[in-house]
Amino acid sequence: MCMCFVCTASSSSVGCPIATKKVSLKEEFKATAADLYATFTERERVEAFTRGAVEMEATKGGQFSMLGGNVTGEFTELVRNIRIVQKWRYKSWPDGHYSTVKIELQQTEDSTKLKLSQNGVPEAEVDRTVQGWKVHYFQNIKRTFGYGALLM
Repeated sequence: MCMCFVCTASSSSVGCPIATKKVSLKEEFKATAADLYATFTERERVEAFTRGAVEMEATKGGQFSMLGGNVTGEFTELVRNIRIVQKWRYKSWPDGHYSTVKIELQQTEDSTKLKLSQNGVPEAEVDRTVQGWKVHYFQNIKRTFGYGALLM
């Protein structure tokens, strides 16, 4: 189940002075928080669900590049199995413009709830960004690792 909310915040800037919005997504995965955290922070797992080469150093200040260089950024905070914060951008965004992505994981009895908030998404890129998270991340993770199935 995916829930999506796009908030119409006032214009703000992250890097360049352009009109931006906040994206909020919620998704549930039939996986442990530890497995899901590893899926977002271990190069081999990211390569598996993106089906391509990934450059990644999952440490504070570490850089990443994936999806043919179309998504790049930097890890700004990592709290194992709980939170991942990144400076994140599409290649097509204005030079120097990064959004801030915050992924929070909450382990439940039989699944992990993921809450994603992304501040600083250019207004014209909101729909593409939401679809990118749903298709290239959430659906592919579930399909690749079986995280849409029940935990045993």
